Parts: sequence; C-alpha cells; structure tokens
Amino acid sequence: MGAGKKGKAARRKKRISKHILQSKETVAVDMNTTADANETASPPPTTTSATKTNNKVKDPIEAKSYLSLWKADKDTWKFNKNTQSWLIRHMYLVDYVDKG
Repeated sequence: MGAGKKGKAARRKKRISKHILQSKETVAVDMNTTADANETASPPPTTTSATKTNNKVKDPIEAKSYLSLWKADKDTWKFNKNTQSWLIRHMYLVDYVDKG
C-alpha cells in the first residue's frame, strides 16, 4: 500500500458544488415558508436569464434575400448560422419561407 492510505476506511469526502448546495438551501427554505405562504404571499425570486425574452424576430424578406443570393451568386454569398437556423426551424411554414 502507498504512504498515507489506510485502506477503505480513509476515503475522501465527496465534494458538493456550490450551486447544488444553494438549490438545496432554497428548497429547504421553500419547504419552511409554504406553511406561511397564506400569510405572506411574496413572489419567488426571478433570475435575469429567466426574465429575458428573445425579442428579435427574423424578417422573412431577409431570409428570402439570403436564399436568393445563394442561388444566384454563390461567390458573394456568405454563410450566416443564425439565418440558416431560422430557415431550418421555419422551412415548412409557407407564410415565412415561400418557394419563390
């Protein structure tokens, strides 16, 4: 056996991440406050990522010009991942992407 090891009895303590500890604390606090929820109705804390909404809407005309440029002039056409993803998500919606 190596130096410092005392067999199976000397195992390392499992480390727990901070975010897991925080979530356990919030669950414990929520469990304690559910009994008092009728007395004090406060909204749950919101995070910035949960409150953000994606307000950007792709213009179908922009997607159509992107496809037209690809079809007509591939030398000047440049790949755009956002437009490609939008086209894939909306390819079956005739209102957004027409065959023209």
